[in-house]
Parts: sequence; C-alpha cells; structure tokens
Amino acid sequence: MKATMSAPHIQVIALPTQAKTAESFEFKPNAGTPGQVLRIPAKAGVTYQLKDLAREGQKAPEMVKAKRVGKHLEITFESGNEGPDLVLENYYDVVTDGSMSLVGEAENGHMYEYAVSNANSNTPLALVTPSQGSVNAVLGSAEFIQSSGAALSEQSLTPLFALLGGVGIAGVSGAVQGKQDNAASAAALKTLQAAAQANNASTSTTSLETYSAAGITGVTQDNLAAINNALNTAAVSGTHVDTAAKVQAIVDAYNAILGEANGATPDTTPVGNPTASQYQAIGANIGLAATNAKNLALLNDIVGAKEKSSVDTVAEINELARIANAIQLVATGGKPNPTLTAADFDKAGITGVTDANLAAVVASLMSKADNGTQSDSLKELQDVVTTANNALAKFEAYKNGRSDDPEALTVDDYAEAGITGVTTDNLAAVNAQVLAAKAGEANSVGEVQGLVTAGNNALAKIENYDGTTALSVNDYAAAGITGVTADNLAAVNAQVLAAKAGEANSVAKVQDLVTDGNNALAKIENYDGTTALGLEDYAEAGITGVTTNNLAAVNAQVLAAKAGEANSVAEVQGLVTDGNNALAKIENYDGTNALSVNDYAAAGITGVTTDNLAAVNAQVLAAKTGEANSVAEVQGLVTAGNTALAKIENYNGTTALGLEDYAAAGITGVTAENLAAVNAQVLAAKAGEADSVVEVQDLVTAGNNALAKIENYDGTTALSMDDYAAAGITGVTTNNLAAVNAQVLAAKAGEANSVVEVQDLVTAGNTALAKIENYNGTTALNVEDYAAAGITGVT
Repeated sequence: MKATMSAPHIQVIALPTQAKTAESFEFKPNAGTPGQVLRIPAKAGVTYQLKDLAREGQKAPEMVKAKRVGKHLEITFESGNEGPDLVLENYYDVVTDGSMSLVGEAENGHMYEYAVSNANSNTPLALVTPSQGSVNAVLGSAEFIQSSGAALSEQSLTPLFALLGGVGIAGVSGAVQGKQDNAASAAALKTLQAAAQANNASTSTTSLETYSAAGITGVTQDNLAAINNALNTAAVSGTHVDTAAKVQAIVDAYNAILGEANGATPDTTPVGNPTASQYQAIGANIGLAATNAKNLALLNDIVGAKEKSSVDTVAEINELARIANAIQLVATGGKPNPTLTAADFDKAGITGVTDANLAAVVASLMSKADNGTQSDSLKELQDVVTTANNALAKFEAYKNGRSDDPEALTVDDYAEAGITGVTTDNLAAVNAQVLAAKAGEANSVGEVQGLVTAGNNALAKIENYDGTTALSVNDYAAAGITGVTADNLAAVNAQVLAAKAGEANSVAKVQDLVTDGNNALAKIENYDGTTALGLEDYAEAGITGVTTNNLAAVNAQVLAAKAGEANSVAEVQGLVTDGNNALAKIENYDGTNALSVNDYAAAGITGVTTDNLAAVNAQVLAAKTGEANSVAEVQGLVTAGNTALAKIENYNGTTALGLEDYAAAGITGVTAENLAAVNAQVLAAKAGEADSVVEVQDLVTAGNNALAKIENYDGTTALSMDDYAAAGITGVTTNNLAAVNAQVLAAKAGEANSVVEVQDLVTAGNTALAKIENYNGTTALNVEDYAAAGITGVT
C-alpha cells in the first residue's frame, strides 16, 4: 500500500550575511485559494533557507521545481499547484555568481545549496536560464555555513507573525495573508483592466507595485514601460486583462520578445524564439508573420539583432514586422505597399543598402526562392546585398574595360542589378551609354537607369530622323550602332530616312539599315555598266544631287572610277560633282575649244564618235541657254547631229542641201559661193562616203578644189564637163563647153571662184553662142564675138 504523503508546510527563512536576525515566512501551499502565491522581494546578500515543517525533523524539501521567468525565480512544491507557490522577485537582479542563494537542511543536519538535478548537481539556480524552462532542484554537494549571530528569534518575526501572536501560525497566518492578498490583488487587477481599456497605463497608474499586488511576476523597472505600452495598444482592451493569468500571459510574452532582443550578444534562446501568439498577446500586428513561419523567422531574427530599447514599444515591433513581411513578399514575387526603402533595410539591421543600390537589392531579393526559405534570416539578406553590389560593380567594371569582364553586358546583368527597361532591342544602345560614362557615373541604380534612358533617347533620335538635321557618327555610336563611319554615314542616314515607322526602333533594325547602306554603296562601287544604276540606287546610298538630268553623267563618272574610288559617300558625291561639271562644260560650250568625245563620255553622253563629233558640237553650239544642261537634252543634240549627217548622206539631188544643213552637221567651209560645188560632191559620193563629218568635210574640200581648178584655168588643158560638174556647175555640155571655157579663161582673177560666178560665165558662153546663132547680117560679127563663144581660128 502506497504511503500517504503529508501536505507541505513551508517556512522560508531569509538569512542575511551581516544582520544579527533573520526574517521568516511560513505558509501552506494550496491551503487557501488555489493559485495563491507567496511573493518575497529578493534582497542582495541574503540566503533563503527552505524548511518543510511537515517533514520529520523539519528538514528541507528533498526536491522542488524551479523556473526562471525574466528576473524572477519561481518555486513549486509538491502541492498540486500548476503555477508557482513561491516567487523570489528580482532574484536574478540581486543574486551573484558563486553565492549560495537558496539552501536547505539535509538529513545529516548540514545545510546545502539547491542545485539543478542532473549528472552534475553542482549547477546552482543562480545560473538557470529562461530557455531551460522548469527544472528539478535538489540539495547539492555545496555546503552552506551560516554566519554567526544570524539566528531566528521571536523578535525577528515579520509584522504578520507578531499580529498572529503565535496562535496557529501555520494555518492562520496563511488564511489571513490570503485574504489580504486577494483584496489587494483584485484592486490591482481592476487598475490594470481600467488602464488597458482607457489605453492610459503609465508608471504612475500601473506601477511595479500594481503588477506585484495583482500577483503578476516578471515585471521590473526595466520592462515596466514596455508592458504598459502593450496595455495601451488598441488590440489589448480591458477584457484581455481581467484575470491575473491573462496579464501574466502578456508579461510573459513581452519578456520573451525582450529576451529575444540580444543586440550584438549571441542568442541565448536559439530554439526558444517568440511565437506568433506572443506577439499578438502584446497587441502587435505582425501581419503575415502571424501565419507564415518564414516571415516569423525573419521577424525574430530582426528582433534578435536589436537592443531591448529598440523593441520596447509595440509600434516598433509592428514596424519591424511590416519590414519583415515586405521583404518576404518581395522574395516571393509580390509588391509590398508601401515599397521597401533603404531606411527599411537599415531598420531591419541589414547594412549597405542605400538609395543607390536599393533597386539592385530588391532585384536580387526577387531572385530568391518563392517560399521565403532563402530570405528568412539577416545573414541571407546580407548576402542579397552583397550579390546586388556585385551586380552593380559589373557596370562600372565594364565601363573601365577590365579584361576579365564579359565583352558585353547582357539583359540579365541589368535585371540582376534592378535595372529596368533593358531588352534585346536596346541592349547595345544601353551598353554604349555605360561604356561612354565617366568613372563613377555607372555605380548606382539611378545612374545606370539614367543611361538606359539615354540609350533609348539615342535610339529614338534615329527612329525619329526626318532628314532635317543629319544624324552623325556619334549619334549612331550613342545608340550602340557599329560600322557607321564618315564613309557610309550618308548612306546609313538615307536608309534610316527611308525606313517606315517602327523599322528603326531597335539596335538590330538600325544595324540592318547600316548593312543596307553598305550594300547600296557596294552596288555603286561594283557598277560595271551592265545594268545602269538608277536614281533609287544613289538615294539608297545617301547620294544627293542625282536626277534624271544628270543620272547618265554620274553613272559615267562611276564607271570610269578606279577600284576604291567609289566606295564611300564622299567619293561618290565627288563623282556626282564631276558628272555635273561634265554636263556644265557641254552646256557652256561656246565654240572656242571644241568638245571632245571624252567630254561627252564624261557626261554620260553616248553615240558621240569622231565621225559625228563635229555634228554634235554644232548642235550643242546652236542650242539655246538651258537646252544642253541635261543628259537627255545633250543626247537629243547627238541625235540631231546624227540626223543632220544622215540628211547629207542621203542627199539625192531632189532638194538642194542648204548652208544650214551643213552647219547642223558641223560641216564648215560651206558658203553660198561653194554650196553647189559641195552639194555636187555629196551627190557624187557613193553610199557610206558622206556619213561622217570627216567625209563630208572632205567633200567640201573636193568642191572647193573643183572650183579652184576652174578659177585657176589658164587654157593649157581644157576644162571638161566633169570639171564643171564637180564644182556644181550646171548647163555645161559638149555644145557649149568651149564657149564656157573661153568665158572662164577671159575672166579676171576672182571672177570665177564661186559657183555663182562660174555659173554666170556659163550663161555668158551660152549668150556668146546665141549671138552667133542669131546673126542675121545686120551687124557683122567680129573676132571677139567668136572668141567669146570659144571659136578659134577666126582672125
């Protein structure tokens, strides 16, 4: 049969180190109202002896349960109470390491210190930590030697003992004390309840004494303001503190939070972190941290790095919770409102976050696991900052041209640094801006973001080009466009100008236009005359001043250029000028210096040869101002010259050629005097013998020679009918040949050097013959009459 254990009857004796007398406190746990607690303010230099008067020999309790709560030591005896029976208030404020603060008398009559019951029971209660929770304490091996003179006597009894007069001290004192405690506790509890309802708790209205009187442990001078602050939150009303247990829960919760705040000191409660319910118990609004373990973990890590003074108001805790939740929301891909600031990170204890790198830090944070596992500690977040700084450093390093950097920054490089708006369309433009930035101009998110804008502006300038102000090589370089030089700039500009809306709004598109410009130039450079270049070919290469009027002239210049002399806009533009000059030379021809076949070729005029050159020149010279200033017009004059020559070539005697016909063909030396002679020569020429200026000019000479032969006739060798015919003289026959010869011979010098004059001599010969023919005897014919008719032998 199990022996019945007597209910404990506890006596607590306060043994001072120096005083001559000791104080004694006696009570029976659970003898009165359940939950009643004996509270003794602990004092420095005092050792507390425990006796169980119900035990034989009034020895000390063999074992008690001890628990550190804040700065208090709670003792529970074998009374059946769930809560403490005895509280030594502020025990851990006054007890010192090495001092024997709680002792008891063993069976051998010696006094020993209570120690934690484990393999080594020499660990005193003074070293118990809050994280250990409730521990079993037994009399250890360290013996306590009581100082002399410190003896318990009737005079040393507390006023309570004196009031009782020693009558039933064990039972009565507990009952009387209990009544007094209950009244005081109820009043104090009402005070706390009223303060919580009115949110006006303060050190004057809800003091340490108020909490103590209400039976609340763990409230000290250090945490009083924090506890009162909790009562003053909107979440804690009078109904939340209408029992001591509820108030104690708030105190314990805040003490747990304050205990978590170690600052730079290593965490003494690594596995005993505050719970969501403890934060809520003090009236804190911790948002998602109330339900999300990772958010709560981050909040506790932030609180753990703070000093107690930084979390001694609920508002401070709420702010830290907001930051923790915002950080985790970003990490999971959300967007907190308000957004995170550099100040938020600083409040959370994360260093190195500034306005300059904030976006990079946020971007780095967003790259973490969506479940918050990579962002639920300060160390992980500090690593996020490092990653962000490294991402930003890449821009400055790229700008400085470090050999160990990538050849070009990527879209991902910008994204990792929190830079927005960089795509494959503008990447090269932005890289160009970064590369062009001065030292220190690309080491912050704001600066790099500004360079993104600059790159976009550079591209937009190209996209919006309307031909008013020509784009420069620098404009293209600013947009990250490569391959644009002074040689092809105009060609590229032409391509950009010709592009439709949206066809030059990305680096790739503009780069294609550069290629198109180069291809357009190459087409001109490679021109071999097979297929004539058109106006659009020059326009696509950015060549100006080419029109239908001078196109052939310019083509001629390009064709005549040597390899490498038409592979830049400037060179081709020079050839346009040369073509214009060649045309201008023809337009300005005044007959002084005859134009050459090369002059026409330089102007792109075709069909001009040595055969028709003079004819064409004649046409050009005859043209009015403005009628030979285009290739088409000059080409028309070539046709006119050819037509004039053809008219001479095709002369058949039906309609006599006039002076203007010869002039139109560029034939010189034809006058009224020799026209008939020249016509006679042309008519006598065989097919193909008068189809060039040279040949016709020879016929003019032949006509002149024929006339000269007649002019120079001296009677030695008689002129023949052919001689007269060669000079274009008509009416000379075998019948009158001698008569005409006689007239020519009789003519004075200069009287037979034109067709008209010789023709007159033919008439004179005919007249002389007619006079003889018509002789009727009236007037005798004389020797001269016969001589005039070429009749010889008449004397």
